Amino acid sequence: MSAVWFDVEYRDAQVQLRAFEPTPDEVRAVAVQLSSYYNDEHNRAMLTHEEDMSAEEVVEYYTESCERGDRLFLLEQDGVLVGDADFRHFDACSAEYAIMIGARNLQGRGLGRKFTTMLHAWAFRGLGLDRVYVTILPANRPSLRLFEQLGYGPDRSPRARSLIDEESDVTLSVQRSAFEKQHGAMMDGVRFAPRK
Repeated sequence: MSAVWFDVEYRDAQVQLRAFEPTPDEVRAVAVQLSSYYNDEHNRAMLTHEEDMSAEEVVEYYTESCERGDRLFLLEQDGVLVGDADFRHFDACSAEYAIMIGARNLQGRGLGRKFTTMLHAWAFRGLGLDRVYVTILPANRPSLRLFEQLGYGPDRSPRARSLIDEESDVTLSVQRSAFEKQHGAMMDGVRFAPRK
C-alpha cells in the first residue's frame, strides 16, 4: 500500500464527510461491510463484477490495487462507513475515478456528489491532475446523471476508451479548469493532508 495515506475532509451545517486512504489493518476491519456493499444485488448490477466478493477477496483487491499504484479511499459520513472510491490508471496528468455509495438508504441523497467533489479537490489541487475520466455501464443511469451534473462530458478519445471493460461502456471526462469553475466554492472548503 501507499507509503503516505491521505485524509480528505469536508464539513457543512448538515454533515461531516471524511474520505481516507486506509491502512491494511483498516481495510481488514471493514472488509465484511465492504463485501456486503459490493455483493448487494442493486450495487453489483451497477459495478463491473458479477461474482460475490468475500471479505478476504476485498482485502486482496485493496492490496493488489495499491500495489499497482491506485489510490483507494474509504468514505465516512459522521464517522460511519458509507462506501469507497478510487483513482486508478494514472498517467502524468490524469486518472480514472470510481465511487460507490454502498449503503442503499443513502444513495440518491447527494453524497456521491459531495464525496466526488472532495476527492477531485484532492486530485486536482493535491496531486496536480489536469483531467479525470470515468467509465460507466450504460445501464447505470444514476452514475451517468451524477457525473453529467458534476460537469463531465462525453469523451471518446483514445485515452478514455483505453479504460473501458466493455465496448458498450460510456466514457466521460472533466478537465480541472471546468471542474474548478463549477465547484470551486465547495472545493475551497475541502481539507486534505497526509495521515499521521
